[in-house]
Amino acid sequence: MSNVLRGDATSGGTSFSFASLEAEGARILEVARKEAARILTAAREEAARAIAEARAKGHEEGKGKGMADGREAGQKAAKAEAAARFSQETAAARQALGRLVADFEHKRNELLSRAHGDLLELSLAVARKVIGTEVKVNPAAVEANLARAVEATLEKARLRIRVSPADHAALEEFARDLVKDLGSGTSVEMVEDAAISRGGVVVEGVAGKVDTTIESQLAEIEKALLGARKEGEGAADAAFASQMPSPAVRRGRGEAPPPDEATR
Repeated sequence: MSNVLRGDATSGGTSFSFASLEAEGARILEVARKEAARILTAAREEAARAIAEARAKGHEEGKGKGMADGREAGQKAAKAEAAARFSQETAAARQALGRLVADFEHKRNELLSRAHGDLLELSLAVARKVIGTEVKVNPAAVEANLARAVEATLEKARLRIRVSPADHAALEEFARDLVKDLGSGTSVEMVEDAAISRGGVVVEGVAGKVDTTIESQLAEIEKALLGARKEGEGAADAAFASQMPSPAVRRGRGEAPPPDEATR
């Protein structure tokens, strides 16, 4: 048997209406629109806040950069001013130093020259004293001086020996022995010469003469000392110059040259 459903059989169930469905849909859409509007507003506010913060940060950074740039520019200006002031303040000092160096070098050379001159005189005085004392107390010194003079003579066939009157007698025997040593073909004449100091000998031959007087020996000593003096001064000048900057280096440093170089 079949069951037949009648209309009143559904009276106890839930009723369905298209109108209520549309109303619910409209409500949901409204809620969605409001939520979307809220989200959009919040986003705009966040964006505006972010932009404001970025601008503020950029302003502060720009301000800081400007201050940094200002400080850097100020430091550069201060350094330039300090350098200019230092250059001006030290220019006079460099010039004064150049004058002091030139003056010192001049005085040093003067003192060295005077000291060397005094030393030279002292050396010659000592040499005169030593030689004078030697020839007085040691006749062999005069004999050795005569032998050296004869030995240095190139042509010995005919010799004329001039000696001090104080040495003549003491040298006669030595001269005779010297003639024997030279051979029979040699002629020797020894004469007194008041112009010759004691200990001195002058040997004259055909080829010239040999002067071994005390005066000539002292002159040779003086010549040697003068040569050593000049070499010493040259070495001292070179050593002093090596410790000083050259004119080119001084010019590169901006230093004023000494007065003697400034006029060159």
